[in-house]
Amino acid sequence: MSWNYCAITGEQLHEPVVSKKSGHVFEKRVIEKHIQSTGQCPITGQALSNDDLIPVQLNVQTKPRSVTSNSIPGILKTFQNEWDALMLETYNLKQHLETVRQELSHALYQHDAACRVIARLIKERDEARFEVAQLQEKLRQGKMELEEADAQNEQQQEQTNNKLPQNIIDSINETALKLNQIRKDRKKDAEYNSKFAATEVISSYGPKETVGLHSTTNPGINALDYNRQRNLVISGGKDGSVILYNTVQNVIEGTVELNKHIVALTFLGNDENPHFVAVTEHAAHLYQFQAENKQFNSLYTYNTNSSFTSVSAHPNGSLFVLSAKDGSVTYHDAISASLVLEVNDLVGKLSVNSIQVHPDGNLLGIGCSDGSVKLWNISSNEIMTSLEDNVNGAIDLISFSENGYILSVGSTVSKVVKIYDLRKAKCIKTLFGEGDEFSLSSIEFDLSGNVFAAGSTTGQIKLYETKKWNHLSTFSYHTAAVKSLKFGNFSKELVSGSLDRNLIISSQ
Repeated sequence: MSWNYCAITGEQLHEPVVSKKSGHVFEKRVIEKHIQSTGQCPITGQALSNDDLIPVQLNVQTKPRSVTSNSIPGILKTFQNEWDALMLETYNLKQHLETVRQELSHALYQHDAACRVIARLIKERDEARFEVAQLQEKLRQGKMELEEADAQNEQQQEQTNNKLPQNIIDSINETALKLNQIRKDRKKDAEYNSKFAATEVISSYGPKETVGLHSTTNPGINALDYNRQRNLVISGGKDGSVILYNTVQNVIEGTVELNKHIVALTFLGNDENPHFVAVTEHAAHLYQFQAENKQFNSLYTYNTNSSFTSVSAHPNGSLFVLSAKDGSVTYHDAISASLVLEVNDLVGKLSVNSIQVHPDGNLLGIGCSDGSVKLWNISSNEIMTSLEDNVNGAIDLISFSENGYILSVGSTVSKVVKIYDLRKAKCIKTLFGEGDEFSLSSIEFDLSGNVFAAGSTTGQIKLYETKKWNHLSTFSYHTAAVKSLKFGNFSKELVSGSLDRNLIISSQ
């Protein structure tokens, strides 16, 4: 460009200055404004300040007379000036556009790098969170395992220390020694044994007395027990009532209304004013009958969230045992009217369908839902042995012989009775079962241990002698299931209770 023209505007210079850095010539006022706004050389883009500008002296000559604007040359000059200005502006725009493109490309690269960094950090954060969650889960599981181990240790410790109160254990041991000695003496006592009815006589028994008990609208005797010393039968019905019946005077002594289906019954002791336990599905009630005024006194009630299945009295006269479907077995003391021990070894594993205390009182027979029978030492609260003989059904009937070593168990599902010799822990006889039309509902030994009775759902009662287990006779006095059987003193009578609501006393 000519030294006479500005490098920015292209116009003729009036006050020219030259840049020390680029050597370009500018109009002073134009370049100063540009430096003020950008601080850069408009041509090279280098940093530029007013100190970098050097004034230039031009020859002062008389300006030629300008061509009038309306002449063709004037118009061409105007067009040329406008073209130059347009080119300068285009140049500046292109230069600015290139700069913006570079800045945009740099910003895009920065944005992409930032996104990659953010994605990596998010991934690392998520991985860290996952690892922390896994660690927390492992810690939680470890804590649970430790707690379970502690709980098991505590349970084992409790089981080690979980026993009956010492005074009750002493009573059990004393009773067992006493009864065991009495049994040994009776074996040698010919006079005592001669008082029992002969098996031939028992097999010829017939109904001596038939009494209709409980409601006719909801008939049925579910359970009964016989207090031979007081000649009292206690009967529990489907109608929820408990009836005390005198077998000598043939009268009803009294009735207790529990309004719930009676599951099981037992007398407790041989007091003049007898105690008994009546069990419904969710509650066990301890009563005492006042013979003088014919009143029933409620002494104790124990409830369960499960369902009771059976009750058995201990021969010491004050302790009784309850079983429930959840597998729990509880011991209760009538003297203190309280729960004294709860055994939960089978809870969550098996259902306890039946129980009976051994005649000596030192063992508890437990019939389980898997067809096994557990023999439990009451004093030490430990299992002694388990009898398993493929019964193929829950053991819901159990009866010890008075001789102390024969045990009968039955299943109403498989309709089988198994006879065990406890001395050998071995099944020695099987009654009924497949192919037999006898549908089992109840079992019982007489007090001599020489006769065994079994009731059926059709109302039949079968009698067997226990030496060779020969069938003696069959009674068909009932029209519905025989739920309970009890022999009288010296087997002189047989008391049976049925769902036909009849209490039948059979004798010679």
